[in-house]
Amino acid sequence: MQVDAVYDNGSVKLPDHLRFKHQRFTLRIEIPDEEVVSAPSETESQDPEPGSGDIRDQIRAILGPDHEKLTSPPTAEETKEIWHRHLEEKHLGGR
Repeated sequence: MQVDAVYDNGSVKLPDHLRFKHQRFTLRIEIPDEEVVSAPSETESQDPEPGSGDIRDQIRAILGPDHEKLTSPPTAEETKEIWHRHLEEKHLGGR
């Protein structure tokens, strides 16, 4: 069956009169070439090879600003101070 649908900022709106047997299933959608700004290249659709750095870029994106905390860990003195502060807050109520 072919129907006309409307793409609207991330979602596809199908005609209201359609009723489906299942709540979830796969669709094949044909997108006009003139509507595509950029298509993924063949290498983007493949899984990254080990050691390629792609997974690290993904991890950096997930961590955001917290990534810097992991790449420049605190010194031994700073770690000791953080640990003592934590224990104080936990056992003495943060005096």
